[in-house]
Amino acid sequence: MIGGSSPAAYRRAIAHGHGWYGNGQSPGDLAKHLEGLHKAAGQTERPAWLGRLEISFLPLAPKVDPDTARQYADLGADRLVLYPPSLHDPAQVEAFLRHHAGLLGLPWG
Repeated sequence: MIGGSSPAAYRRAIAHGHGWYGNGQSPGDLAKHLEGLHKAAGQTERPAWLGRLEISFLPLAPKVDPDTARQYADLGADRLVLYPPSLHDPAQVEAFLRHHAGLLGLPWG
């Protein structure tokens, strides 16, 4: 898994990674990253043995609703990495998990 959002990171992901990991505020941010990866794929050889580059994305928004999650999936995200804004308050973590439980039925669930 190769992370990063620079042209060099995109090239490393294409040349050496089984997957790419990035983050951003919105599906639009993922689209920009995917453009960078596509450009890098045109400049960098990808060994066939690596297979398809899997896309993991961490939305930095505090909550992701099902429509937004579908947008990420439609863009090509294989998985979303969700992280609660606070791990110090069990009630907030529970609320975060309950809010996002409905996303399990989407393509990666």
